[in-house]
Amino acid sequence: MINSSQRQLLQLLAIQPLQLKSCFQPEPETTPADVVADTATGPTLLCPQENHPLVQDVVYLLRQQPDTTPQGLQLGSLYWSILPGSTECTLSGHQLISPELSYLTSSALKRQLWACLSHYLDAND
Repeated sequence: MINSSQRQLLQLLAIQPLQLKSCFQPEPETTPADVVADTATGPTLLCPQENHPLVQDVVYLLRQQPDTTPQGLQLGSLYWSILPGSTECTLSGHQLISPELSYLTSSALKRQLWACLSHYLDAND
């Protein structure tokens, strides 16, 4: 967005302003409230991508052959799902739910993921 003085200067210089392409505009952040939930099935859960380096590290840690479904990744008795719009990792019994892998780049979220996994491993020893 340009203001009136910038617009006047561009007109004096005979410069035509360009339109910003949508790929350069930031995408709106989603929150857990934005996740569409079907009352019969609950929130939409996704499967982590097996070829992602973080997923490969978890597979190596658990020493389990992954089995994928559209809603999650089965690693032995651990079931890992992605909840789009989530901002934290949670572990409930054998169900690990994390934010999208692109959000797991922050050190705080990685520590939270590994803390959930350590609780899972401690509970299963």
